[in-house]
Amino acid sequence: MNDKSDSSKEELSQKNLKTKDKDKPINNKYKRWVVTVLVLALMLSTCFSVVTELVYSFLSTNETLELIVAIMLVLIILVIAIIADVIGVAATSCDVQPFLAMASRKVKGAKRAVFLCKNSDKVSSIFADIIGDVCSIVSGASGATIAFILISDTTTGFARILISALVSAIIAAITIGGKALCKKLAIHNAERIVYTLAKLLSVFDNK
Repeated sequence: MNDKSDSSKEELSQKNLKTKDKDKPINNKYKRWVVTVLVLALMLSTCFSVVTELVYSFLSTNETLELIVAIMLVLIILVIAIIADVIGVAATSCDVQPFLAMASRKVKGAKRAVFLCKNSDKVSSIFADIIGDVCSIVSGASGATIAFILISDTTTGFARILISALVSAIIAAITIGGKALCKKLAIHNAERIVYTLAKLLSVFDNK
């Protein structure tokens, strides 16, 4: 009886060691992915912030032109955020089977599309989370610039609060509304969106 119990204990310990060994590479991959996400977010937010600040500094002498450019930049950033969210949703909703068939026929971009589908969680994280969130943060900062330009020296305290709140509300409404409208489009056209992205990426691969 003791021999049987000892052997069962050894088997359980061996199984536990095997499961721990299997978990190690997964944990290492996850840690590397988290670091990659942090680096990408830092780089993108820095690039967007530096570009917008440089543009505003060059136009600081002309408030009217600065206001027009600030509004245009906010709209461009919001469009990028919405498109990034569409790609993220499409990646998670996409079916890999059509692309596997296309890859077997050596259709251009099919292999890249298969890769995107199999890594849909990372694609969604990069586009919907990193790019989308960075654009939202930068658009908020640009919105503050728009509010600052609209507020004059004679503006009262309540009017200042109202202008700032309205600018923030408009930016939030465009962002949320745009993403909500395009989400259904992304789900119903997931394969087309992913394949378009795959073809664009395959061009860079060839170079």
